[in-house]
Amino acid sequence: MPGQPKSQTSRLLGLPPKPFRRLVGREQWVSDLMGILRDPAGPPILSITGIGGIGKTALAYELADRSLQEHLFVDAVWFSAKQQVVVGGKIQTLGKGTSTYSDVLDCIQQQLLFGVSEISRHSRDIQMRRLLKSKPYLIVVDNLETLRDEEVLVESLPSLLCPSRTILTGRIELKKLDHAYTAVIGGLEDPYSVELIRQEANDRGISALANAEYQILSRIHAETGGMPLAIKLVVSEVLTGLAIETVLERLRRAVDEEELYRFIYSDLWNTLTDPARKVLVVMPAFASSANREMLQQVSQVSHTEFDAAIMELVQKSLLDVSEDITIKQRRYSIHALTRNFILSDL
Repeated sequence: MPGQPKSQTSRLLGLPPKPFRRLVGREQWVSDLMGILRDPAGPPILSITGIGGIGKTALAYELADRSLQEHLFVDAVWFSAKQQVVVGGKIQTLGKGTSTYSDVLDCIQQQLLFGVSEISRHSRDIQMRRLLKSKPYLIVVDNLETLRDEEVLVESLPSLLCPSRTILTGRIELKKLDHAYTAVIGGLEDPYSVELIRQEANDRGISALANAEYQILSRIHAETGGMPLAIKLVVSEVLTGLAIETVLERLRRAVDEEELYRFIYSDLWNTLTDPARKVLVVMPAFASSANREMLQQVSQVSHTEFDAAIMELVQKSLLDVSEDITIKQRRYSIHALTRNFILSDL
């Protein structure tokens, strides 16, 4: 029947591929924010803010994942704004700020209700409010600043919540609201940055970096400000053969985090093979993630080239792959900053 909630077998299907192997250095934030989510009387909105690459999406994912494992929510919906679409096998750029609050509602509708195409928008809103008010669901809106009408969402979404909750991530701190709790995330502390460097280096077989002296790795922390994405990309640069001193010198010349990432991404782009570039440049066409069949079809690379390209992009932290056992079930995604770099003039 139209407007009926999905069954419990849908659990976790609303979440994108896990963007990390193990979350490092955020346990205190996880503990504090999980405490809020466990409290039935807690604020319905959790806002996670911070600069790009600081780990907002990873923290939101960890909270959503743990919440579902603890059965705090019946199911979850994850919304990410789409900036490109595939039309007739070709990429068309939509531009920044094209998604709206209505798109968020459509996403909730599509993931949580059956027969959505058979009911009017008014009926949809009634059904959705009834569903979200009857049982606790978790709604995650990633990269809030990409919405054209983010203020409308912040003002309107609370009417759908309780017992349902929402987690918002974005670069700009929300104005003070009685029904929202804001967590402002900074860079990792020095010991956690070093732990992350060693973990990434070990995962990619860079034994020299994994076993380097603490003092050397601490310099990477200092130059990146403890930003997890920057740290991972620096490890990727070392993987390509660049000397650590060369990498650190380039980072020192960056006047802000935007220029820092531009330096790093440009270096990595120049090392990519043509098939890897073809796969990477089509990723922004997918709102949050893509399966193998669709990604290979749009990128127009052969089976052999595709497998090698995926391995290359994962090794260089430019592509995330879900942990599904079968290849058919695996999904591929990219970080928001990687998306921005691809959409810029390469």
